[in-house]
Amino acid sequence: MLRKCEACGEKDECITCSSSFSGQTFALCRSCYANDIYPYDALVSSVWSIEGIDNATDWFLTIVENNLTFYGKTKEELDSDVNFLEYRFNEENK
Repeated sequence: MLRKCEACGEKDECITCSSSFSGQTFALCRSCYANDIYPYDALVSSVWSIEGIDNATDWFLTIVENNLTFYGKTKEELDSDVNFLEYRFNEENK
């Protein structure tokens, strides 16, 4: 059955799999699955949960860097998105 890949957005045969860095599951096409490409928002929330990319383990940093390349994003853009998530979290919990 064809489904939309949650990482690249292509309609393809997808594999439902666990994330290698969180307790989430995703529907990924075979290419994204093989290359450890995940939905960008999942990376942002995971980086936020460890309080920034500087706290990432080497293996997680490799996943993040590969995904940033895939999405055409920089570490600065990731930091900005993580900071925005922190802002939203703080606003919702006032």
